[in-house]
Amino acid sequence: MRRAWIAIFFLCVAPAVYCSDGVRITEIGVKGYYYPGYPARVRVVLSHPDQRAASVELRVRVHSFPVSRIERVDTFAKRIALMPNDVRIVDIPVLLYFSDQASVQVQEVDADGTVLSEDLQSLEPPLRETLVVILCAQPVVCQQIQSQISFSGTASEQTYKGKTLKFVTIENSPEQSWQYSPAKTVVLARPASEMTPAQRNALENFTRQGGALIVLEEQARSASFLQAYRTAAFPGTPTTVGRGRIFWVPTLAGQGLGELYKEPNLSRAVQGWQAAVSGRDELSWARRRLAAHFRFPSLVWLLAWLAVYILVAGVGNFALLRKLDRREWGWITLPCISLVFACAMYLSSAFTRPHELRSEDITLLWMDENSPVAFAQHGERISSDRRQTVQFRMSGDVVFEGDRSDTGSALSLDVFRSGSHDNPLNHWEVALGPPTNVELRTLQWSFRDLEFSGIAKLPGSVWRLDGTHFRNETGKNFDQAIYVDNTSVYFLDAVPDGSEIDLSRARKSALAKVANSRVFAMLGYPTEISQVGMEEMVLVRASNASDGSSDADATKVAMGQRDKPFELVELIRGWPSDGGRAFDARAGLFFGLAEEAEVPASLPGKGFTAKGYSITIVSYERRP
Repeated sequence: MRRAWIAIFFLCVAPAVYCSDGVRITEIGVKGYYYPGYPARVRVVLSHPDQRAASVELRVRVHSFPVSRIERVDTFAKRIALMPNDVRIVDIPVLLYFSDQASVQVQEVDADGTVLSEDLQSLEPPLRETLVVILCAQPVVCQQIQSQISFSGTASEQTYKGKTLKFVTIENSPEQSWQYSPAKTVVLARPASEMTPAQRNALENFTRQGGALIVLEEQARSASFLQAYRTAAFPGTPTTVGRGRIFWVPTLAGQGLGELYKEPNLSRAVQGWQAAVSGRDELSWARRRLAAHFRFPSLVWLLAWLAVYILVAGVGNFALLRKLDRREWGWITLPCISLVFACAMYLSSAFTRPHELRSEDITLLWMDENSPVAFAQHGERISSDRRQTVQFRMSGDVVFEGDRSDTGSALSLDVFRSGSHDNPLNHWEVALGPPTNVELRTLQWSFRDLEFSGIAKLPGSVWRLDGTHFRNETGKNFDQAIYVDNTSVYFLDAVPDGSEIDLSRARKSALAKVANSRVFAMLGYPTEISQVGMEEMVLVRASNASDGSSDADATKVAMGQRDKPFELVELIRGWPSDGGRAFDARAGLFFGLAEEAEVPASLPGKGFTAKGYSITIVSYERRP
């Protein structure tokens, strides 16, 4: 009888076990490589053997321990609709933070919050080298590419590359540009015609958002792929695509690929032909100048209040009491005066603090003259007048990039929960979209910064008609604009949509009189476009220290700039006087500032004030 009951039990349980869902982590980053704090792919295989359709939520929980015994858990959730007998491969963009015992956990959760299945994988240490992704179909070709890059140049250069470069071969190209992260360089050595349209767009957009693409034309074998960017007038010169670059190498049989990884290009190639990350980028500067910022009391302000207090409490108070012959009242009047001054100082300081909830969007649109497609960088700032929890919503197909300004670092522990000492406040609760929702907690008189990125398609670009004439067809009305080449800066004032630009009629100034990296770059002005790192700036400053030139005028301008409205010329003041490397592959750059009537960000359930600006940056190729 007992055996019969056991058999009946297993017969009842077997169908439920067979129909249960399963979730499994198959890849983190690109073959396990990632950069901490930057978007990385977590690839999940989700199986749903049930005969009924279902809607589930995938939750990726990143566990880390920034401080001993204090666990930080960042959660990234995505809603998935499953068909009957469905097997789905899902790529989820998350931010990874490494520490001892760090791990990545994936949970499949139903509508009732029940965990249907889960998987856990320990997190390996982050990538320290520069990742080079090789897209090829033949192992022999992959090996030749890696060999030519690694063994070109002198013995010391080969040793340097061995320490700083990491190679990964990918057979199946990603279908979204963010999935190439953390790669800075991609080498295309397979027929582009064999790639799907989504894979080709992803590769182009990877370049547009700042990556370096090396195309081996003999192996790529597709004249139509990136055709608009095959018109480089100078052999060996890269083509600018949005924020990134394409290098055309005719064949692997020559030494063109190896030449890219030799001096004088070696240090730049290792960085993906970008300046080293320094925080002096255009988005951070524009948000700092255009969005709300708090001013703390200055030393002069404090000294003025102290002087008035001493005069009133130390001189006026006792002089009056002496005249009234009531010196003993000083035990009462002095504390009262101190209390009044303390309240007055507090109210005076509080008057300049935010009095409402504000959401501000600063968008940088990186474009070129060959396409209306732009790489969009969104810098958000949420200012709060009180302690509260807000749900921030970002519309559009964007990738969440966190808070690189680290404005949440002051929120060490969760002060909103009584008795909670082990729950860090500065963690992420993100519901991936579109739209993307981020839960934020704010303190009184504080702000939080967020970054997003994506691809945007505009009605057109700022097209170049000839050497001195351009037409604005971006759909934006620029309140101010400038055009910069390697010798001059043209101030264009307002440029409405559909209007033409004539450089011959614009106010003109020498670039050397506007840009001064010795002063402005050292004070934090952006240098990303000119690709000048801190080491180069120190060398420039040292080499010019004894030339007798004075930087007094530039220093005066730099120190007084924060009290003036934002000007686009601030984005180029940190460049060297010759533009640095901004014009290695460019003839010029257009900058346009527009105030946006509609912003992509919102705060559901909250009354708030919204404001937005966009800065359009268009690159133009060199022509003979």
